[in-house]
Amino acid sequence: MGQPWPRRLPCSAHPPALRVLRRRRLGSRAAATTAPMARATATVRHHKYGTRQDRWFSKMAGSSPSTGGGGGEASTVPSTSTIVAEMATGSHVLTVDGYSGTKGLAVGEHVKSGTFVAGGHSWHIKYFPNGATDEASEWVSVFVCLTGKSSDAAKTKDAAVTVKARCKLTLLDGRDGRAALPPPPPLTKSSELRTFSSGKGGSDQWGHKKFVRRKELEDPSKRLLRHDRFSVRCDVTVAVGIRTDDVTAKLPAPPPSDLHRHLGRLLKTKAGAHVTFDVAGVTFAAHRCVLAARSPVFMTELLGPMKEKDAESHVVAIRDMDARAFKAMLHFIYTDSLPKVDDGGEAAAMAQHLLAAADRYDIERLKLICEDKLRGRVDATTAATTLALAEQHGCRRLKEACLRFMASSPANLKAAMASDGFEHLARSCPSLLKELAANLARSTCPDHPRPPPTLVTTSTIVVEVVSGSHVLKIDGFSRTIGASDGGSYVKSGRFVVGGHGWRVGYRANGDGDDDADAGWISIALHLDDPNVDGVRARFKISLLAAAHDGHPPPPPRSDQSTTCTFSTAFGVWLFYQYWRGKASPTWSFPRFITTKALEESVYLVGDSFSLRCDVAVVKDIRTEDDADATTAKKLVGVLVPPSDIGAHLGRLLAAGHGADVAVHVGGETFAAHRCVLAARSPVFMAELLGPMAMSRHNNEDTVHVHDMEPRVFEAMLHFIYNDSLPEVDDDEVAAMAQHLLVAADRYDMERLKLICEDTLCSHVDASTAATALTLAEQHHCERLKEACFKFMENPSNLKAVMASDDFLHLTRSCSSLLKKLAKLAA
Repeated sequence: MGQPWPRRLPCSAHPPALRVLRRRRLGSRAAATTAPMARATATVRHHKYGTRQDRWFSKMAGSSPSTGGGGGEASTVPSTSTIVAEMATGSHVLTVDGYSGTKGLAVGEHVKSGTFVAGGHSWHIKYFPNGATDEASEWVSVFVCLTGKSSDAAKTKDAAVTVKARCKLTLLDGRDGRAALPPPPPLTKSSELRTFSSGKGGSDQWGHKKFVRRKELEDPSKRLLRHDRFSVRCDVTVAVGIRTDDVTAKLPAPPPSDLHRHLGRLLKTKAGAHVTFDVAGVTFAAHRCVLAARSPVFMTELLGPMKEKDAESHVVAIRDMDARAFKAMLHFIYTDSLPKVDDGGEAAAMAQHLLAAADRYDIERLKLICEDKLRGRVDATTAATTLALAEQHGCRRLKEACLRFMASSPANLKAAMASDGFEHLARSCPSLLKELAANLARSTCPDHPRPPPTLVTTSTIVVEVVSGSHVLKIDGFSRTIGASDGGSYVKSGRFVVGGHGWRVGYRANGDGDDDADAGWISIALHLDDPNVDGVRARFKISLLAAAHDGHPPPPPRSDQSTTCTFSTAFGVWLFYQYWRGKASPTWSFPRFITTKALEESVYLVGDSFSLRCDVAVVKDIRTEDDADATTAKKLVGVLVPPSDIGAHLGRLLAAGHGADVAVHVGGETFAAHRCVLAARSPVFMAELLGPMAMSRHNNEDTVHVHDMEPRVFEAMLHFIYNDSLPEVDDDEVAAMAQHLLVAADRYDMERLKLICEDTLCSHVDASTAATALTLAEQHHCERLKEACFKFMENPSNLKAVMASDDFLHLTRSCSSLLKKLAKLAA
């Protein structure tokens, strides 16, 4: 996808047979994605005591091997014991959502996380976006702090608390909460066992002033900052006592489920199914590529070089499996959720069968979910059977739960031994009886209490931002060169964003305070409210260009600031902040573009050009605790990623395994899978699996797509499989959205169409309004149409739009809009 997006929009007409299948959903409009921001290197200068700063800007879970005894002659085996320092661990994930908005905090300023509990004590995390000290001003600092005793807080409010603990801080991938793979060594910081004390003279915190350099955090190649958010996980392990015992490991809890309606509907309708499974006399129709994408075992059996001969005849026999369990597994494969079953014994029996099936077909997430369900249903009637199942399929966490239940009281053990499953357990897993005896001995000893389970809590630092924009047109550029008085800025009209007034400053002869800036055009943003302190905002300045010869306009040329602190108040402290370059009433790009470069560019037309200033004001930074973070379901040792259907299908597309249709688009060919395309688009359903497919007489494995550029189809194909758009540079977002909106409407992909419409609404300006309005009218995008008309309510905006080359095309192709346009002009 390295080619630029095509400038000419595709024809909006559709083949008659497809046109009747297109449906209009004009009622509700769902929320959509936010366009990624481009990387850029920008120079930001504060006025008037500061220094220039250079910034880089970023774009928007096996069991352990078991040991066993061998045969042979008897030997003397020494007895062993382990002295264990009993530890209680608590974990907390702090997510910074809106990282760029926190960069306006001064050095030493921090934001606290929500409070979490570890070892019976409360803790919190401190996040310093600009370092804890001047020495660490180019770094992000993170500290974990002892707050106090969590229980009986009123009695211990004034009492000193001393705790021995070790801590670990890990920078997580902001995209999905997982640690970056592999995590670079500097991004995980650990302490030895140390003493925390809240008393006078003691230390109540530990952390790193230089946790991660901001430049490294913002480096796109590291994949740490995704869509302006990242997360830090803090693990606190508190020493709560010393005992003689064995230590068992914790396994991760299952991740949350995510329903996929399209694939579920495909399974239900059986459209395009090309493989049939015979399970105990019951047949099930399915799709090879979906099964192969979700299970490595199915991949080998159905599409690999060792595929079964039965697969060639489209019927595969499954032995040693219950038909209801196979049907439930199919449901999970397609929808990533379990079918509803009656609560009680039937649910537990289904979970047992599904655990065995998931282990057989290597569906790890299903296996974890079943393990979790069985762990919550361990009782006297199921403990023995479940323990045998856990041992046979390597479910150590489930095994621990069963052993713990039977060892917790003599009554539980007696009831489990009286069950039908205990005899089977003793025959099939005799080694478990020794472990059960050891657990029973430990649980009945008063000196060996078990530590509480580990809880992972989460909180999020939320940055509330209000955005707005202003377009400044410079008419008579040549006359402004050298015309500013003493290096001062010519200011735009006042506009309001975030409850504050702003003006854009323009100077055509460079920065008067620095001869090295001569010949440059400087652009500034000025806070136009008197006696206001500490307004944090970031801004982007873009050169705009009009469309030419019916082609979309070239991408804007932009520079973007970090979050700056604007202040117009006076005082000794503020003067010190000005001197340190931390606050100013005006921040600028002193070297935005040279006068020569502007004169030779497409942005200068008839001695005039336009600038767009986008301002994002940080209104609030707050910490929110997740409501469900302290429930029993959060017993985890490692954060596990959520639903992976999109990733599985994306890998299937990339590898091309089992592709059964070739799509020719503009001289390029794309390998795909009929059932996936049909599941995601009603038009593809009709064309590939419906009556239209039957009417094709030759070359049934080939589809030709006309009036679409290859890169547009490639992006749409990425969305069909991954349910997300490919990443593009900021200057290509609007062009991609225009082309994909047409493609989404053509193939009746409503969610993709809404995403594109939402993106275009945020990119309406003088150079794009006419084209966007034409698209909105032709493809029934009412919200986009409203955004265009709202923009043109301003007379100057309307005049600029009417002067664009695309306006004539708008009036010719959309005559129904002429009446409203005339009303605006009047």
